[in-house]
Amino acid sequence: MKPIHLVATLAISGLAVMPLATVASQPLNMAVSFSPNPPKQGTETITVQVSDGSHKAVNGATVTIATAMPSMSMSGPIVQATAKGNGRYVASVKLAFATRWAFKVSAKADGKTVTRTIAQDVK
Repeated sequence: MKPIHLVATLAISGLAVMPLATVASQPLNMAVSFSPNPPKQGTETITVQVSDGSHKAVNGATVTIATAMPSMSMSGPIVQATAKGNGRYVASVKLAFATRWAFKVSAKADGKTVTRTIAQDVK
């Protein structure tokens, strides 16, 4: 098959590679996990996995976790996650009360930001 036919075949089949500019402009993705899960009163470890629009790990991000107890109208600790490599960031936070907590997780890298708020009942 001639190279031009291969490109045309890939474009028609939807498998053509995106130009770098398109990939670079895609947003960050974030996955958040808790340990223990479900969260318990005491020390909680929060792991954040950050990836780009191509699902490649993002290193060098700044990951911040702000906590709050909405039912008590109180803010909790704000912690900075530590980079562990391969797009993984880990933080520990002390949850002093058994109540519903809100975790506002933000990751910033290469001029992009992704923020997610997760509500968890802490027993």
